[in-house]
Amino acid sequence: MTTDKKPWLAFTALLIALLHTACVSNKKLAYLQPAPGTDTTQVRTYDMQGYKYLLKPSDLVAIDIFSTTDEELNFLANSGATDASSNNHIYMVNQAGYLKLPVVEDIKVGGLSLEACQEVVQQAYQAHLESPIVRASLMSFEYTILGEVNAPGNYRSQKPEINIFEALGTAGDLSRYANRENIRVMRTLENNQRQLTEISLLDDSILGSEHFYIMPGDVLIVDPLKAKGVRQDQLLIVSTIVGMLGTLTLLFNTIFR
Repeated sequence: MTTDKKPWLAFTALLIALLHTACVSNKKLAYLQPAPGTDTTQVRTYDMQGYKYLLKPSDLVAIDIFSTTDEELNFLANSGATDASSNNHIYMVNQAGYLKLPVVEDIKVGGLSLEACQEVVQQAYQAHLESPIVRASLMSFEYTILGEVNAPGNYRSQKPEINIFEALGTAGDLSRYANRENIRVMRTLENNQRQLTEISLLDDSILGSEHFYIMPGDVLIVDPLKAKGVRQDQLLIVSTIVGMLGTLTLLFNTIFR
């Protein structure tokens, strides 16, 4: 007896239609797309928003001071909390914005960039060490990335200026079903308020945006595209239909053979 192929043809057509609707357009995946009508054959430049991280209370700063002073006369050799992974001495900016360092008076660093911090610390030690050179780095720059990325989690950067693409790169980039048009950035402000900003990575104007750089403590939340939920629902429907058709075929063959 010949088997009617119409149900299988209908099923195949349904499957193709479902898979087609679950496809994600490249327009929703490509980063930094130019505005319509832009001549993409020309080099495009963007005015970057000036950004320098300024130290604030509770920041942990690693201070490393190099000097030609003999080691036995160098009073910094065994002072301060030491980072086990380096020779840096780590100090916390107190609530008044000062660093308490050995020998010298407390140094005001709150509101200064790391470069300016290095300069004021160097000036403070010039009377005590021969030709001091200071290197300062931020040890408390942590941020969190959640949602549709390949490696969500909490991350630390020793760079005081890190942009949103670098941050997402540490999390293994966005997944295929990430909503690149609506990345939410949750930020804690100085007045103990929370700010929630939505940005689009599809638009190349982000390069000149004030939100291009992230801040310590930022939480980046990446939502999925609707297509992900649609695809999951469709796979469930398809697997259910396949199971039902298999059962019906088995029953049909058993009854009419």
